[in-house]
Amino acid sequence: MQCKICQNSVKFFAKASIMVQNFEANYYLCEQCEYVFVDNPHWLPIAYEEGITDSDIGLVNRNTRFSVITFALIRLFLNYKSKFLDFAGGYGLFVRLMRDLGIDYYWQDKYTKNLFAKSFHAREKFNTYELVTAFEVLEHLENPIPEIEEILKYSNHFLFSTELLPKHKPLPHEWNYYALEHGQHIGFFSLKTLKFMAKKYNYNFYTNGVDLHFFTKRKISNFFFKLITKYYIALFIRYAFRLKSLQTNDEGIVKNKICV
Repeated sequence: MQCKICQNSVKFFAKASIMVQNFEANYYLCEQCEYVFVDNPHWLPIAYEEGITDSDIGLVNRNTRFSVITFALIRLFLNYKSKFLDFAGGYGLFVRLMRDLGIDYYWQDKYTKNLFAKSFHAREKFNTYELVTAFEVLEHLENPIPEIEEILKYSNHFLFSTELLPKHKPLPHEWNYYALEHGQHIGFFSLKTLKFMAKKYNYNFYTNGVDLHFFTKRKISNFFFKLITKYYIALFIRYAFRLKSLQTNDEGIVKNKICV
């Protein structure tokens, strides 16, 4: 069997019961890039009967945090007047929050209903967005490389979240991020995995060392990236460099569509 990231050989890593012991998952480890993945996650159709699980009680808090941090990154390092894309954007909450902060953000998701940003579906072609974001997406991908390659076509800058596999490589029962209760997390990225991917696609790579990572064609300071991914630093930037909200403008767009 080959690694789904670097194509090197893998070894059996662990076995675990998924979704209250209804299914058995076999995990494999690539010793070259240290990617851990589930082979043949045949339970996914059942796991995705609802795109976002009942156990994801951190969804609102996570989107609030990521919106403030993303605003800080955009305001300091990118062209904030451009268009932005949230890939696999779920219910659209993040897009709504970003538009409320004055950033022209758009939503894309093949599997989840857009509840909060219905009038702002992505319709632009590749290479037309200043930044593409994908929060809590990569760990859900059965074949990550094709999806990542699609994401990178949209922009030269890619901000994403996924918790890094700890260096000691915990077993499934030793790390909550395996998310055995819902079975949707099937791929786990180490720092080495992400460095390999960035090098493969010729991107500079920056990380806060925990859960937020940035592929970019620009060179920035990793120190400053770590700094602005601290919530209260990002919150200060959000208020110091505030923009006019798009909420009023968006209300007009939505009302016009309803009246047509």
